[in-house]
Amino acid sequence: MKCCECKAEEAVILTTNKEVFCLDCYKQIVYNSLRKQNEFVYPEEITILEGKIKHVFSIVHSFNEEGFLWSCSEKDGFYEVQYLASIEDSFENAYLGFIEKLVDTVYTKTVKKTFMSKTWNVFKSELADVQMAETGQISIHEDDLGHIFFVIDGQAYSPEQLADLLAPYKGKTMQYQISSPTVDVIKEDEKLIKAKK
Repeated sequence: MKCCECKAEEAVILTTNKEVFCLDCYKQIVYNSLRKQNEFVYPEEITILEGKIKHVFSIVHSFNEEGFLWSCSEKDGFYEVQYLASIEDSFENAYLGFIEKLVDTVYTKTVKKTFMSKTWNVFKSELADVQMAETGQISIHEDDLGHIFFVIDGQAYSPEQLADLLAPYKGKTMQYQISSPTVDVIKEDEKLIKAKK
């Protein structure tokens, strides 16, 4: 579906008015609304389009001593996003930084479709056509019974399923970094930064 503003780029945001925009056009509309005597009121819900899939998020925003904290969770899924903007940032930059991170989170994939994984995982049909990327993000969650599960690309995985996803990398070493949910999304071509000794 094409953006209703530029009519060229693929739409990634569906507004409550049922208009669809690419990220750049949405940013421009927000800036234009804020310039008209602060007309823009941030939505309490936003939909991110991923092809035919609609990810609907509830948005909450608050202030603390560190700055603006924007957070959202997917209504019928497991995506959760937090964005912390400096108190010196303008309202529109804080909100749009949050929206950009939300789009990046949905569109940056840690689990990828592949045909190679069938060679090692033929007996695990639910994971037969996927494999972990070499870098990505995994969230750690706990269910109502106190059991740990992992969220990758908005999907829940048990510890056993995570182990199966990592099976193609046996014999390798995995480095990891525990971070706040407010850190930036690691894109496909990015690596974790090594700390200097």
